[in-house]
Amino acid sequence: MGDSDTYCRVELQGNVGHDPLIRYLDERTCMASFSVATDSLLPDTPGGAVTDWHDVVCYREPAHYVETHVRKGYKVRVVGRLTYKRYRSGEDKYNRKAMIIAEQVALISKPQPKKSVTPQEESITSPYADYRETLSKDAESGLPF
Repeated sequence: MGDSDTYCRVELQGNVGHDPLIRYLDERTCMASFSVATDSLLPDTPGGAVTDWHDVVCYREPAHYVETHVRKGYKVRVVGRLTYKRYRSGEDKYNRKAMIIAEQVALISKPQPKKSVTPQEESITSPYADYRETLSKDAESGLPF
């Protein structure tokens, strides 16, 4: 079992799907869990890409980093190992769920704030512009209407 020439390494770069869930297992041991979305280019699919969601868990220093630096929508790079969580879904049915135990988490970029579109002055001339000008001149000349 302890062969040093076997290993499991996973590297992801993608967008964080939700703000990380932070828990302290004791006074100093921090745990962070979050999801990362990656796209796989598949030419035969509509849109050409499929989004995969990956569950990520990290402990101690990487978890402290995630707690202070990572939020929903940020692009991150995760390096770690793949493991499987076994859970019971029925009387005698057990399932396995893949998850990445992150050893390194790095912030690549934050989402750019969406620029608010401010309405520009109307560049289209209103068909009533000349009429308004005539009315204002008539009002200045003392006409009753």
